[in-house]
Amino acid sequence: MSKRITTWLVAFAMLVFLIPGVGAVVKAETDGDWDYSISDGQATITAYHGSETTIVTPQTLGGTPVTAIGEDLFNGNINITSVTVSEGVTSIGREAFRDCSSLTEIVLPSTLTYIGWNAFQASKIKSIEIPDGVTAIGAYAFYGCTGLRTAVIGAGVASWETDWDDNQAFYGCTLLMDLTIKEGVSAIGNGAFEGCTLLTDVTLPSTILTVGSRAFADCELLTNVTVYGEIGEGAFENCTSLSGVTLNDNLKIGSRAFYGDTSLKEVVLPQTLMEIGASAFSGCTKLAAIDIPDSVNYIGAYAFYGDTQLETAVIGAGVSSWGTDWDDNEAFMNCTKLKNLTIKDGCAYISNGTFQGCSALEEVVLPDSIATIGYDAFRDNLSLKTVTFGTSLTAIGDGAFWGCPLLNTADLPANLLTIGNNGFRGSELRSVVIPDKVMTIGYYAFADSPALENVVIGESVETWYTDWGTNGAFMNCPRLATLEIKDGCLWIGEYAFQNCPSLESVDVPITVTGVGEHAFENCTGMTHLSMQRGTIGNAAFQGCNALNDVQLTRITSIGEYAFQNCISLNEFTIPDTVTAIGHRALANTSLAQIVVPESVTYLGYGVFADCPGLLTAVIGNNITEWGTDWGDNDMFANDAALQYVIVEDGANSLPSMMFINC
Repeated sequence: MSKRITTWLVAFAMLVFLIPGVGAVVKAETDGDWDYSISDGQATITAYHGSETTIVTPQTLGGTPVTAIGEDLFNGNINITSVTVSEGVTSIGREAFRDCSSLTEIVLPSTLTYIGWNAFQASKIKSIEIPDGVTAIGAYAFYGCTGLRTAVIGAGVASWETDWDDNQAFYGCTLLMDLTIKEGVSAIGNGAFEGCTLLTDVTLPSTILTVGSRAFADCELLTNVTVYGEIGEGAFENCTSLSGVTLNDNLKIGSRAFYGDTSLKEVVLPQTLMEIGASAFSGCTKLAAIDIPDSVNYIGAYAFYGDTQLETAVIGAGVSSWGTDWDDNEAFMNCTKLKNLTIKDGCAYISNGTFQGCSALEEVVLPDSIATIGYDAFRDNLSLKTVTFGTSLTAIGDGAFWGCPLLNTADLPANLLTIGNNGFRGSELRSVVIPDKVMTIGYYAFADSPALENVVIGESVETWYTDWGTNGAFMNCPRLATLEIKDGCLWIGEYAFQNCPSLESVDVPITVTGVGEHAFENCTGMTHLSMQRGTIGNAAFQGCNALNDVQLTRITSIGEYAFQNCISLNEFTIPDTVTAIGHRALANTSLAQIVVPESVTYLGYGVFADCPGLLTAVIGNNITEWGTDWGDNDMFANDAALQYVIVEDGANSLPSMMFINC
């Protein structure tokens, strides 16, 4: 650009600046010790050059009324001790009095409407009265004013400006003891009084609609508070001396609102309340009782988690949603003294882990409105003895009553459809009747129950969930003596009744299509088995050493080790519907004779091995495959008494080592 063009542009710019009504309208002026600018007929003070320590700001400069204190006006001034802002001023700019380390007194005018960001941050003012005309307070306005003892918030404050969602206007005012918030204030900003450690008593006016997040957090000496409106996240978090809370017309208590308030003994929730946020009262270790009103429809995760003195809880009829964290609710988890629990009719369901670890709870009565019990809902309730289910219950979640060693009464309701994994594992139940509508039984659902004596499997059971191939719904129940499997049941799950030594007799109805692997393994007291069709899984009856009466019809396959070590079994008829018999299926039994029908096309290795009393065997002529172990079949290995083996005409091969050590 040429020098001539540049000169013309500069001249034009100056002309525009000086001609009234054209272009910029701001003029920089000086009047005595004050610099100021004028815009639209109003003056903003921009600088002070004097040496006075007691300041009264001028009402006019150059004949123009002063309406604003400019940004940074006294920022870092270490000499001024007192400032009176003149009437007519409506705004105090950003950082206007920041770091005025000697400023102890400030008087604000009634005309003021706005206090800017960081306006008095780190000054030494001892008191502040915000006029009723102020509608907005900027972020960090009085942040770190460690000498501030008294504050009055004027009636007009409606907005607390934020930085990264924080206001923190009075954050860290560690000597603030006397706080007055006038009727008319509509909100308290996020973190506004956080860390004001000497505050002891706060009454918020009824005009407050919102108490912002962490508004009074870490006010460790705060003992009493009266609150209206919505309570934000962490609003009173870690107020460790807070013992008296009065709530009025509140709609919501936010997450962590009273978290860690270790002196809080009692709180009365209003009938207007609709929501209790996550961890709202968690860690309130002296809270003794809570009555959640019917108006509440939402309880967040961990809402009362770890309230170790909580003895009584009432869950209102309106609860329809429980918040979760990583799919867990755990609202009352580890409330170790909770003994009196009332859940009102109308509550829709119990969420995951809600009452887990409530080790003093002895009785639970669920209303008819409860349709679902979430996983781990009552897990590890060490004192729980009785559960009464409502008529609408359809699902019991995984581990819902796992680890309740005293639970002896829990009659399952007629409309139940699903019993979850580990649902009642380790209980003291003596009888379990699976209702006829139940279709699925989870793995280990009733396992390890030392008192269980009687089980009835309903007519609709078709699925037994597995864990790495194991169902084990009733495994390790040492006193289980009687089992009824109703017509309609389609399957017996893997390991379902493993290690039930008192079980004497099993009659499998015709609707059952198969008995899963290890289903009755080591049921050492079983003497009788009847099964009318389907498949017998691997090791299904292995180790049933008292079994001597087996009645099978229309069975299609017998799995590996199915009857191995049934040492009392001396008679066994293989139905002519069987096509395959697995490895060592009848090894180490007391059979005297055996007939393999022509229907069998596959015989595994060692099927009849180690049978010391076996005298006679007949092998059908349709076997097309012989199972081997490292190349050998060993079908009759070590059968020392074997004298006669008939292989029917048509057989085209015999396997290696078939008669070893006979």
